[in-house]
Amino acid sequence: MSHHEAAEHLREEVIGTCQRETGRLVDPADPAYFGAVRGVLSDLEYPAALWDGWDGVCRRQIATSRKSVKFLSEVVAPATGDRAYAELGKHLFELFRVGTVHLRAPKRLIVHDAGTEVVLTWALMSRRRETIRLGGQEVELEHLRPKRVGKPVGRFTSSVILPLAIDILLEDFVSACEAFAVRLEVEAQDGGKKLISRWRSAANALCEPEPSKLPWPAQRGEIDG
Repeated sequence: MSHHEAAEHLREEVIGTCQRETGRLVDPADPAYFGAVRGVLSDLEYPAALWDGWDGVCRRQIATSRKSVKFLSEVVAPATGDRAYAELGKHLFELFRVGTVHLRAPKRLIVHDAGTEVVLTWALMSRRRETIRLGGQEVELEHLRPKRVGKPVGRFTSSVILPLAIDILLEDFVSACEAFAVRLEVEAQDGGKKLISRWRSAANALCEPEPSKLPWPAQRGEIDG
């Protein structure tokens, strides 16, 4: 792909697919919280792989959690003006992407804070700011703004909620892909090749069939023709 073809691919295919398929999951009248988070953060792995490129050594390293966290920091954060994507990228990916993809729901973690243990938990919202009822009290939450709540329980000093608004997550993903497309266009104008070279290193590999040791039915004469 050329710079402009890559930019068009981001706008038409990546953004378009996400809006058509995941966009319906953020309907405030009937939000599909787990599905929306799972969809956006899984979709994010693809542009993250294209942004970082591939070294040609191991195909399993074309897309990795490290690349996704890097994309959150280097592209999503500046595209949205929200530094939380850079500061909390690892937490966001571990709680919400790993949790919803592999364990149905977001995860809870135990983290260390000044020699004490704190439970890092989650909340999903359909708007940037919401008030939820927790332990008999009203708690105001904002997208990606950690909130310390609760009283000490056992060895845990407290809990910290990492709130995530599914509509904002989708909106910010779209903004990041558009920013990526613009970066490609700017590089083309400047005569550069660094970004498009990284793109091609990953994209070319993804276009090739992946080697597999799976037995194929044709080997047993089970396919006609």
